[in-house]
Amino acid sequence: MKVRRIIAIAGVTLLSFTILSHRAGGPEPVDKLAYLGSLSTGYYEDSAVLATFQGQKVTASMVSYKQEAASMTYSSDGSIHADKPPEKEVVDQILRAMILLYEAERAGLAATEEQINADIEEQKRIAAEYPEVREQLETYWEAAGMTEETYWTLLRQSSYEGLTVANFRAVLMTEYEEAGMTEEEAKAAYEAYKNGLIETHQDQITYYLDAS
Repeated sequence: MKVRRIIAIAGVTLLSFTILSHRAGGPEPVDKLAYLGSLSTGYYEDSAVLATFQGQKVTASMVSYKQEAASMTYSSDGSIHADKPPEKEVVDQILRAMILLYEAERAGLAATEEQINADIEEQKRIAAEYPEVREQLETYWEAAGMTEETYWTLLRQSSYEGLTVANFRAVLMTEYEEAGMTEEEAKAAYEAYKNGLIETHQDQITYYLDAS
């Protein structure tokens, strides 16, 4: 997987977390953000490969980053997660994301420049509107050794991926509902589809978990 894509994913993880932190009214986890930012520099370096999908690598550094990020997110009741998810769980999560993007692109539903530009502008607006978010972003950038301009540039790739998958989900949801499903049934069908991606693409996946 290209460095650009990996760093972009890291960026979106951070922005999502800072917004959740502000809305939940929780403490500003500056030390944790600085640590997470420092971890992001590892994405520039090779690390143990834990799995592959069509040649795209899931590396130990990617998994470590997502484990740390997951331990910073909030539950619906406002409590912060303290435990890191298991390695295999995170590897499969990344693989599902790769496969879902692959399926969306194969269906011809890639995000447009107009969609991406609108999404980036909205995220910039949120960062500008909430000083707490802006402060946390700056903490992250400094620890990651990147400029603000670099951050927003790299974030475009992650925006592309998220919007492409959203386009795909919208099409599938419409198909489910046109087949007679209720909205809740359609959501359940989509989740079942996502959860089955690894099994349906198992011939294109190789695990190297012992390498960790």
